[in-house]
Amino acid sequence: MLGAMFRGGLVAVGLVLAGCSDAEIVSGSSQAGSTNRLVQWGAANPAILGTMTEAGSILDFSGTGLAGGTGEATLLYGDAWVTDATGAVSELTADGLIAFSGIMSGYDPSIQATIDDPVECGSALDDVLDDIIGSDDSERAATFVLRGVFDEIQYVVDMGVSEEAEVLTVADLSATMVGVKAGLYVTGDSYALGEELIGLGEYPLHLHFITDDRSVSGHVRSCTLVSGDVEIALANTFEIQLDFSN
Repeated sequence: MLGAMFRGGLVAVGLVLAGCSDAEIVSGSSQAGSTNRLVQWGAANPAILGTMTEAGSILDFSGTGLAGGTGEATLLYGDAWVTDATGAVSELTADGLIAFSGIMSGYDPSIQATIDDPVECGSALDDVLDDIIGSDDSERAATFVLRGVFDEIQYVVDMGVSEEAEVLTVADLSATMVGVKAGLYVTGDSYALGEELIGLGEYPLHLHFITDDRSVSGHVRSCTLVSGDVEIALANTFEIQLDFSN
């Protein structure tokens, strides 16, 4: 139940999903304006860096998203954590460097669902989210928060995405995943990274996670979800910014 208080001082989001069947959808209405404004900074260039303070000059930073800078970062409901090269997790400060960012400003999820059956991260999870979102909105980019129990998560902590990065593993855990999902108009033709079929910039899904005790976080390479609750905010706009100036 996503309405439960997360450890680490996060404010509960108040979604009541009790009694939902598999992928049952509770719909809401999206708001115009800055709500659900998805911004990707730096595109695919890790040399373009800015700070959390500079990010706040673009966005109100009340939303959720991903970042990589001095390490992989997870941004959730306005709070942020960064993982350094040793795997140590700390709160991301206002002057902390970030790049590769995809952040939803004014995060206002309009779709909530329960996933009761096990699912593998990657293309299988993308298919489940497509079914939840529905064909009418399949071309829209989105961010989502997935709170669940996982058999295993394989992840990396290096800045950016690299096949050569050391893959770490945690098992039998409860965690929150923050994801960016590209719409069909972004992904186009897919290509493969290893055996996983992906699209532009590791889309259609880009996932970061953090454990409930905030001790482990990183960029998800693969995982097995046992069950969980997901909330999805469909993007009203999708912008790419190549620097941190307005």
